[in-house]
Amino acid sequence: MGTSASSFLDRRDARRRGYEPIPRHDEDEKDMSIAYEEQKNILEQMSIPRRDEERKKAEDDRSQQQQEEQEDIILFEEERQGPAALEARARVLRGRAFRQGTVFETWQDLKDSALCYLIALNWREAALAFAEQALYDIQLGDEPRAATALLRSAKCFIEIEHKPKYEVEYVEQALEEATTLFARTGDLQLAATSCLELAEFYMDQQDLQGALRTFRRAAGYCGYKHRNCGHKADVVGSLLRDEEALRRRGVLPLEDYKRRSAGYIRSSDPDWRSKVCDLFLSTTPPVHVAVSVTVD
Repeated sequence: MGTSASSFLDRRDARRRGYEPIPRHDEDEKDMSIAYEEQKNILEQMSIPRRDEERKKAEDDRSQQQQEEQEDIILFEEERQGPAALEARARVLRGRAFRQGTVFETWQDLKDSALCYLIALNWREAALAFAEQALYDIQLGDEPRAATALLRSAKCFIEIEHKPKYEVEYVEQALEEATTLFARTGDLQLAATSCLELAEFYMDQQDLQGALRTFRRAAGYCGYKHRNCGHKADVVGSLLRDEEALRRRGVLPLEDYKRRSAGYIRSSDPDWRSKVCDLFLSTTPPVHVAVSVTVD
């Protein structure tokens, strides 16, 4: 029995009735590709913050490891440049610092400009740059670095022989704040350094009561230097009790105390580079630089 073409088509349509058409392979692949791209975008958006945080942490770790190497380069290689070249570079760095997009980049340029001014023996500009660096350290939440910058700023101001009253007041406040921050973060060695520097500064300013109080405070931080701090406190106490009698016994006149005990760094000194290096390294936390810090 023959079968017509029309009846065959009718049966084919009847067989397909109730079933969804099977999609073509290229349509499947297109849908899968779209779904994959959407999922990939979602995953990438979720991982970007984490990846940025990890990248930032890695960059911070690298910057900490390279920091002292960079400082050594500035201290021991750029000293070959003259003061004018160093000050010019410092001005460029400081100007760029306030055009940077992040607090960390601004802090880095301020630190480098302060070091250039330091090697150029431009004490006032170095002191101001270290003070600005301390403000950014506080913004970054790094109290030990802020204390170090304040101590360096104060020591630079101390090297200025004739200071106006407001700079004298700043030195006292900066050393007090540095001592407090070092003590709070557990770095008693640098707390003692700041405290002793403040006591010596009080001696230079003829403030014997302040010097006596601060030498005694430093004795609590010094540890192995406790006896030396106690001895200086005894000397100041004796000066307060009988200054004229001690002069007759050969004790240095008070007005000469600071200059004889520390002195001012001048470019005419044959060892001025080592003095500047000592000034810098004596304010550096021992966890960052493997040197022994001595406290006079």
